[in-house]
Amino acid sequence: MSQHKHLYNSARWKRMRARQLESEPLCRMHAELGQLVGATVVDHVKAHRGDVELFFDHDNLQSLCKPCHDAHKQAQEHSASGLLRGAGHDGRPLDLAHPWHQPARGVGAGEKSEVPSTQDRRLPTACTPAKLGGGA
Repeated sequence: MSQHKHLYNSARWKRMRARQLESEPLCRMHAELGQLVGATVVDHVKAHRGDVELFFDHDNLQSLCKPCHDAHKQAQEHSASGLLRGAGHDGRPLDLAHPWHQPARGVGAGEKSEVPSTQDRRLPTACTPAKLGGGA
């Protein structure tokens, strides 16, 4: 963050951050587990890496608690596969780019798959490893 500190110190970011936490006050990762934990960090779903347009893209923001941001989100960004570990309540992998979400072999041309696009790594409601719930 240090090389992009000027973006985080801008009045525009501070207003966006406040609006994000107001509109989504709970941690998305905990919400996926049915847990109500207050969010304190506004995270960029897709790492901006200094891209000002992506940095200020409201649709690229999610609210997280500090432990989720500092542990699970950072692990995803630094993993070789770039996949978020864990599964939601229904057992499906949380990361929409996970191979499980790929269309089944045999889906013919012209048939529309119900699988979300892998280009959008944002999860339908949240993204969190199952470990947050205290499991193995």
